Amino acid sequence: MKLKALVAALIATSGLLSMSAAQASDGTVTFTGSIVATSCVITGGGNIAVTLPPVDASALSAAGKTATPTQFNIAMTGCPATTTLHALFEIGANVDTTTGNLKNTGTATNVEISLLNSALGAINIATQANDGAGTGLTTTTAGAYTLSYYAQYIATGAAGAGSVASSVTYSLVYN
Repeated sequence: MKLKALVAALIATSGLLSMSAAQASDGTVTFTGSIVATSCVITGGGNIAVTLPPVDASALSAAGKTATPTQFNIAMTGCPATTTLHALFEIGANVDTTTGNLKNTGTATNVEISLLNSALGAINIATQANDGAGTGLTTTTAGAYTLSYYAQYIATGAAGAGSVASSVTYSLVYN
């Protein structure tokens, strides 16, 4: 009985000692942010369908070859006058984390979909910052903005004929 009481006392004391060591302070993390009074409203509800034109497999005969950059836009209205924003394409199941492109879920082989910013620079979706995804912002009228991007086929080897399909989720990031 005395042994049980001694063990319980030792366990309680060791817990207090470890708690005091965990409570040591080495610095402070400070968080800041802001709440946007009015956020932009995405035209069409946010879902965008992009149809890439058909391309001959010979145009994608080797890894790295690209074809048919096709523009798509994310249009918004109701934005505050001083809005600065960009789209963040999110890492998900359809993103090839090695290439930063979208995996093909269709039947064509050795092909992915590459996203480009408005200057036709490749966007690496696998990086959290998306390598310049924000360069697509243009103002059309006060409170209305358009983010312009492109999608294109990119070969991972000699492409084989078939369907190409993929999708990616995005979020608007207010700067």
